[in-house]
Amino acid sequence: MLKNTMIIIIILQEVIVGINILKNNIKDHSKPDIFNEKNFVFIISAGRTGTKFLGDKLSEIIENSYSVHEPDVLNDDFKNIINKIYQFGIYQMIIGKFLNKTGIRNLSQNYISRKININQLVTQLINHREKFYKKINSNLIIESYSGWYGVIPGIQKLYKYYKIIIIIRDPREWIRSTINWQNIYGKKDFVQKLSFLKLERLNPEMTQDMNYSMDWKEYSKFEKLCWMYNSLYSIMLSEAKNDQNIEVVRYEDIFNPNGVAFKNMLIFISEYPNKIYNINNKNIITDKKIHQTKNSHFPQWHSWDDYLAKTLNKHCHELMTKYGYGEESEWIEKINR
Repeated sequence: MLKNTMIIIIILQEVIVGINILKNNIKDHSKPDIFNEKNFVFIISAGRTGTKFLGDKLSEIIENSYSVHEPDVLNDDFKNIINKIYQFGIYQMIIGKFLNKTGIRNLSQNYISRKININQLVTQLINHREKFYKKINSNLIIESYSGWYGVIPGIQKLYKYYKIIIIIRDPREWIRSTINWQNIYGKKDFVQKLSFLKLERLNPEMTQDMNYSMDWKEYSKFEKLCWMYNSLYSIMLSEAKNDQNIEVVRYEDIFNPNGVAFKNMLIFISEYPNKIYNINNKNIITDKKIHQTKNSHFPQWHSWDDYLAKTLNKHCHELMTKYGYGEESEWIEKINR
């Protein structure tokens, strides 16, 4: 009874805070010390790249670290929702998200679509993350979440000591896994379920891609995912060119049993100008799958017809060439037939 009363009090307090923030339209403020003092790691990808495994496990490997996967993403677990309201506040977790104003995924889309500028982005990142960070005792905060893809400029401007890992995966396997997972353009896509609130997936209109925006609704789910893959990684990689705090790693290399790329990644994210963190166990790569796709109705690329292969190649060939994908003779034959 007492526990339930406390939950109700916390929610009521957060409702009042949320209303006040909404009334004041989120005022700008100076950068809090926590963004200068702690060390931060952002593991970013297009999803389906082992980020849940990394978010769950890295705090077991690197001393004095806190690692988490998708900390501001809601699910249908009531206790999870209450906990996240406590961590972030009801405005940041509920009200602002439904208004398309808060949440890392929304901030990415708002910045990419030019609804907010870089200074507004930084202010909103502070509003969204400061309370969360203050509840974490560890000096190294590691977050794995695909939603950060569009706010890398905000990370670069706001955080003093940061490292970013961009994980890229063979687009043929990414699309197969995504279609079978059904969380984008599928029956588990919560964004589509909330379309009446004007929540959307990334689309050509947001990125000012006039080549595809006019006929976007006519494209198949497969081609939309091809476009999305190329767009997400093009956005991320454009910010990685001249930043020594960003490393791009192939999914296939990180989870290679030889462990070389994984160990190199650990070293990269544990060393900072103000502190170096000890690594306890570099040999944690496992064959056990986390967040594994259970459905397998959409096949691997070997079973695709030429049309699917050519469609993917149209959108993704530059990234495939750059990162060593699509070199198989069978694939080359499909796209050239």
